[in-house]
Amino acid sequence: GDLSSSGENIPTMWLRHELQALRDGLSEEIQLVHLEVLRQHQAQQTEVAAAMHEIKVQMAHLLAENDRLRQENERLKHIF
Repeated sequence: GDLSSSGENIPTMWLRHELQALRDGLSEEIQLVHLEVLRQHQAQQTEVAAAMHEIKVQMAHLLAENDRLRQENERLKHIF
């Protein structure tokens, strides 16, 4: 409708338009920040998973070495 039927004057319509543009811009910015937070979280999860895998591998080697040393210790006890 025209201005008389809507009951809004030009400054009010302009303000409403500007506020909607601001709202749309903020919504887009928030979505971009959210996506970046999710991306960083995924990257951190990947890093933590890789670190945990490396720790598991090292722990397995240490346990095997500990077992080997325990057996050698027992063998040496019987010799001496």
